[in-house]
Amino acid sequence: MYSVSLFLAVWKQSLCCILLNRCEEGLLDCMILGSNIAKNAALRENVFMMAVCIELRIPLFLVGKPGSSKSLAKSIIQNSMQGQGSRSPVLREFMLVSGHWASMRMHAQVRYAVVCWFVCLCFPVATAARVHCNGCLYRGFQHYTTKSRFL
Repeated sequence: MYSVSLFLAVWKQSLCCILLNRCEEGLLDCMILGSNIAKNAALRENVFMMAVCIELRIPLFLVGKPGSSKSLAKSIIQNSMQGQGSRSPVLREFMLVSGHWASMRMHAQVRYAVVCWFVCLCFPVATAARVHCNGCLYRGFQHYTTKSRFL
């Protein structure tokens, strides 16, 4: 009995991973990518998390080593998520993403999200306390702005 329940637990976990990977790949396939951009796991995960967090209006603190596609994912999101102006029919259902400082507004059923991109460069000498300090600054920004205004 124990081995059957263990097998089912592992099978469910692997099935979830497979479905999540397919969702990541499907979303990245809808994005505008240059011919020289490799669709690696880091890029897939970063683009997927950014898109989901923007849609759900959840702040995202994206941390990774240099070269792990953080800035590339940000550029892809900004270029691809253009609301009704998107090339992909799938992305037309997503919010129009703007990185400018402006208010979130609804015009003619267009969902518009203003994303504030905070960039924090971490170096090998950076400490956990410094990263935490930056998180506090971002939280302060979120606290003192209206939730309907910025994402």
